[in-house]
Amino acid sequence: MLSRTSFKHKTLTPAAFLRKPRPISQDDILDIWNYEPTMTYAGFDCNDATRDRLRQALLDHLDEVQLCYDWIIRQHVGKMVTYRDHSSYFLKHCVEFATVRSPLDYTYVSNGSFICAALIAKVPYKKIPSAPEAQLAIRGDRRNQKKHWQDPSVSWAKGYAEFAPLYVEVQR
Repeated sequence: MLSRTSFKHKTLTPAAFLRKPRPISQDDILDIWNYEPTMTYAGFDCNDATRDRLRQALLDHLDEVQLCYDWIIRQHVGKMVTYRDHSSYFLKHCVEFATVRSPLDYTYVSNGSFICAALIAKVPYKKIPSAPEAQLAIRGDRRNQKKHWQDPSVSWAKGYAEFAPLYVEVQR
């Protein structure tokens, strides 16, 4: 197993060595609601009228939370949130990009599912005021761009490819 000091930046720790893959259950989401009661399928919800419906939607989409959790544990996670860290909305698009098999074949992930998975993985975060998003201490690395599915038509997605891929294609 690699030690933390073997990495270029001492503030980065590979989440894969800290968090083991495990199935996500509804109990995990209920635990999150104990300290983040406004967490819903859309993110941090400030509207009491839709909160119950969106909370139920989050419980109904455990597969999205599981996909996000599996992606998060493969990333580098900082110890604290800095001004350079990405928003949950950008990172949810990175998960969607990681599931791309062809330009129109990807898996949708909600902002709330991603934030919930990050909280389950104990990623440091900071709420963005008057928005359903959070800033998360998940860091990218440009060296990961070579590991992703390559297609010249998705050159716009280079920023998404800075994160470790969810699936690694095996070369034969």
